[in-house]
Amino acid sequence: MKIIYLAVIMVLSASLVQAATFIVLPKESIQGAIYAARSGDLVLVKNGTYFEHLKIDKPITLEGEGRPVLDATASGSAVTMTSDGVVLRGFKIVNSGGFLLEDPHAAGIRVLSSNNTIADNLVVNNFVGIRIEKGCNNSIYGNLISGNLEWGIILEHVSGNSIFDNLLRDNYRGDARDDGQNRWAGNSFGNSSTPRRAI
Repeated sequence: MKIIYLAVIMVLSASLVQAATFIVLPKESIQGAIYAARSGDLVLVKNGTYFEHLKIDKPITLEGEGRPVLDATASGSAVTMTSDGVVLRGFKIVNSGGFLLEDPHAAGIRVLSSNNTIADNLVVNNFVGIRIEKGCNNSIYGNLISGNLEWGIILEHVSGNSIFDNLLRDNYRGDARDDGQNRWAGNSFGNSSTPRRAI
């Protein structure tokens, strides 16, 4: 009987724990909100321009309201994901990367983990738009990836990721490069470019 009672208490306690929402206003720090958030929380960023280099190391949702701009000021990556289970949506991501010798892996969005969702973002005017270096089962969809100085999307020796319903265009070196085995939707599904496989 005591065991059943304890189990009921634990279930009721768990039901009281709900995901929190952190709201970030212009001139506030998105990274500060990420530090404060816990797994499963929502960081909601209001419209404005944020000059930050974000590192997401826990499974949270980072969502823009009114298409806020993440500006990496021509150095490093605007967003780096090291945790599995991140959701990133609703941003305009610009000006990541610099000289190759400074940070050869810089990208608007740099992914080093699995099971993430990158959706409904504008990824423009970066050195590389989106770079997936590690991880699988990432989903990239509904993004405009355009005007980047090298590739729109690079998948480097990774497999099992899904890329669909994106618009890729006018990326200087090419719209997409895939060195692994990943799932690409063809033109009829909305990707405007198919990847160039590395030789």
